[in-house]
Amino acid sequence: MASGRIAYDWRMGTGRRDLRTLIDAELPGPPGGAERELLASRLAAWLDALLNQPANLTAATDAEAAVAKHVVEPLAAWQLVRGEIEIPDGPLIDVGSGNGAPGLPIALSEAPRPAMLLDAKTRAADFLRRMPALLDAPQIQVVEERAESAAHGDLREHFAVAVTRAAAKPEIALELLLPFLQEGGIGIALMGPDADRAALCGVAETLGCELLRAGADEGIAVICKIDPTPAKFPRRWQTIRRRPISGPSDPYYRAEFERILDELPELEVDRTEMVPKLALWTAEVRCAIGYGSRFPDPTTGHGRSAESKHWYFDAGLREPIAEWRRLVEIEDIPPGPLVDVGSGDGALGIPIALIEPNRAMTLIEPNDKDLQLLRRLSELLHMPQLTVRGQTAEEAGREVREQFAAGTVRGICPTVYHFELLLPLIRPGGRALVFSGGGEEEHGRGLLDDTAAQLGARIVHELESLVPWHPSGGGVYILEKVGRTPALYPRKDARWQWMAHPALSDYYAFFDELANEEPDVEMI
Repeated sequence: MASGRIAYDWRMGTGRRDLRTLIDAELPGPPGGAERELLASRLAAWLDALLNQPANLTAATDAEAAVAKHVVEPLAAWQLVRGEIEIPDGPLIDVGSGNGAPGLPIALSEAPRPAMLLDAKTRAADFLRRMPALLDAPQIQVVEERAESAAHGDLREHFAVAVTRAAAKPEIALELLLPFLQEGGIGIALMGPDADRAALCGVAETLGCELLRAGADEGIAVICKIDPTPAKFPRRWQTIRRRPISGPSDPYYRAEFERILDELPELEVDRTEMVPKLALWTAEVRCAIGYGSRFPDPTTGHGRSAESKHWYFDAGLREPIAEWRRLVEIEDIPPGPLVDVGSGDGALGIPIALIEPNRAMTLIEPNDKDLQLLRRLSELLHMPQLTVRGQTAEEAGREVREQFAAGTVRGICPTVYHFELLLPLIRPGGRALVFSGGGEEEHGRGLLDDTAAQLGARIVHELESLVPWHPSGGGVYILEKVGRTPALYPRKDARWQWMAHPALSDYYAFFDELANEEPDVEMI
């Protein structure tokens, strides 16, 4: 027996703390039942062997610590994940298994799901090889091999579930873990509370995955495999250790935020507060499903195209702030709340709200994924002035009609459609900032003026965009609400009405062609 260790023999009843009783008290679910008794017995036999072996594979020196660290923590994480997402059927792997946690207790609780315990250290592998026979668990296999080597062989993208305890930096642990996952598989990493969520997002996306959650309170990251991992990953250990995959916390991003603020010298903001909030916003958006490609690669600066390395920061941050400042300078904005229609990832409404902290801002968004993101951002950024409404602009136009002093809208839809979505929300005397969605070249200025008039508004400024972001070029329109919007607007089927408008047939044909083209994009 190793020095300082205590023998816990629950089978012989030596008078020591009964591991089986202790484990049974900690297992999730109601007590009793043959399956629970069998699981408690197997877990106790494993911990008994672990605490009495001479290889020093655990820092725990008492039963309570061993149960908490090696049984309760892995099984609690597993139950948490199972309660939130559907775990696919198929084999499980524990990468860097060491003494068997977290993979072995999960594998025992999930019998007969096949499981593999992978570790490069001979003393750990020797200990683990004893477990299938000792625990009567033939579904468990032990492999002695380095993860970065095994992931380039037959085990690559073979597993439905991959788990690890991130003893190294979580970014390093994920590069070793995720290549083992098949598409649709779920990765679970137990990690410390100081893990950088932004960095984890960067690693997950680079490896063809999406970060579903990374809760510091639970000490767990959950990742879903979306696409095949690029063939070069995982890299050699020396390379992984020296140059972990970068995430949005990379200095490149902070430099971009500082650049934006440098280019807006008239903007008086507290950089020590604003830059961290922008960084957190970036990380959250990057983590959200479907948004990874919007952010440039910190190693190349490439985002949507190789020629536009600043694209997202300019279009997503600098343009909203700069355009809003221009609006404030040339127009008298009445006091009152603001609204952003079709807020998406918040790239328009949130930057404006950051520089208008004394105004309430309502973000209107119908998409469920965007909605979850916006609500999470409202909490994480500590912005109580934000209200998030999960509804279409047409619905909002009836429920919060003419309640806002000013509002914004931006998107890839005809500008006249944007007019119809936003203007019913603006009170008489208010202002609307509308980013062109295109269509003007097809129908001319007349349709814009007529549509504004029908909605009780007039165009007071037509400006060239400070950061052209739209495929068709686009500009910016500032409108004044001069009267009430007729009750007819916004129409429930406004989008389809405009799609059928003869003046916009060329516009929609342009976007049909664009959707069928191969994008000239260098993704992360």
